[in-house]
Amino acid sequence: MNRKWLCLASLLCGVLLAGCINQPTETTDTQSQPTITSTQESTTANQVTSQETTTEVTPTAVSETTSVTTVTSETATTGASSTETPASTESSSGISLYSSYAHLVSYDPDSGLADFDYFNMLKGEEAVQWLIDREGYTESEAEVIVANYADSEFIEQNDNPRLRTVDLADVTLKLMYHPDGTQVTDANPVAASLDDLNTLYRAYPDLLLQTYFYYIDVSSGRVSAVTQVYWP
Repeated sequence: MNRKWLCLASLLCGVLLAGCINQPTETTDTQSQPTITSTQESTTANQVTSQETTTEVTPTAVSETTSVTTVTSETATTGASSTETPASTESSSGISLYSSYAHLVSYDPDSGLADFDYFNMLKGEEAVQWLIDREGYTESEAEVIVANYADSEFIEQNDNPRLRTVDLADVTLKLMYHPDGTQVTDANPVAASLDDLNTLYRAYPDLLLQTYFYYIDVSSGRVSAVTQVYWP
């Protein structure tokens, strides 16, 4: 009888031992599951981070594209501005010539071409009207001013900045100076050739450019004479 109990006790102990041995294996399986979950979460987090990084890069690319467009627009505007800017002077060939007083602005002795700046000489009623219109004087004030002018005084009206080019090789010349730079002894200019003018200009250019003004005589649309005018 005692042997039977001992056998039963031995069997129960074996069952209990077997249960204890299998329990750690289940625990190990249970612990491995969270490790897999952690890996998935890490992968998901990495994907989210990658998406966020891509989202941040996209606005930067758009910003760079906008900057390039702005620069292109400024360049186009600058080009249009340069194209539309008109020339500051007109071609001398398109300017009509007529008899008038003028200042000699420049001269090229190699080509014989001279640039003249035309002006109007105003005296009497023309001078009075100019003072009223341009200077704001009353009529009585302007009349008094003009009445007190000396015979050589006048108002120079020069509203047109364009220059007129004249070929001095084809015109009659009269100057107030001789080729050596000496002035004529009276108020009458003397005849001069183009060579005389060139010699005078190369040695004393200011005598032609800065002293007396000129009268341009035009006949039938062509300049026939250029005279340096004595004016006290």
